[in-house]
Amino acid sequence: MNFIDYKNYLIKNNINLFDYDYRTSYKNAIILNENLNQQEQIGGGDTFYMSPFTMIKRSNEKNDKKKLSLLINKLTNGNLTAAKYLCKSNLVFNFIK
Repeated sequence: MNFIDYKNYLIKNNINLFDYDYRTSYKNAIILNENLNQQEQIGGGDTFYMSPFTMIKRSNEKNDKKKLSLLINKLTNGNLTAAKYLCKSNLVFNFIK
């Protein structure tokens, strides 16, 4: 996913940032994606990690939009450990409307 597509997906999901923050979060998403690709994920377990770009493209449910908002917040702030945790495939949020 190139930067323009990334920025347009975020804008479409009502995540409005300053241009600098879009660029910072994009750069950190690339770093996180490379880390996830280098990590050995063994099948048969409960958890595997999705690419942050996959999460952005799939953000169409309310739960996914909350995850996306948190993910972009963590990527913008440079907290890659928390961003990686949010990329877990089986992560479900229980929140009050």
